[in-house]
Amino acid sequence: MKIGALHRLRSWYREWRLGPQPPLPYRARPCQGAAWRKAFPGVPKEDVRDFLEVFVAAFAFRSSSRLNFAPDDSILAIYRTLYPNRWTPDSLEVESFAKQVERRYLIGFATVWHEHLTLGELFGAAQHARGSRP
Repeated sequence: MKIGALHRLRSWYREWRLGPQPPLPYRARPCQGAAWRKAFPGVPKEDVRDFLEVFVAAFAFRSSSRLNFAPDDSILAIYRTLYPNRWTPDSLEVESFAKQVERRYLIGFATVWHEHLTLGELFGAAQHARGSRP
């Protein structure tokens, strides 16, 4: 077997085993944990990681890539890097994320949604909803 074929096979196996990586602009970043701590200083890092885990699961990214995303990243901008053409069929990532957020954090996604909604804004709304529950 040729070396090129082995590299492709290894690459395919990693993709299948670990899941797809985020798009290059996000994948090339260093860990954004400090940005999350700065934006939400009183929130345990486990809460941030759990929220980002919901996000990467909905978008089918690797779990290990969750801290590649910053609080000021727009959800729709991330989606558009995956599907730059509006006519390309998608896998309902945003809808899956919305459903999981509603189920887990008991907030109406439609009440906070706007075209430029960031991960940090949504996380803040989720934290606010969690804090206001009895």
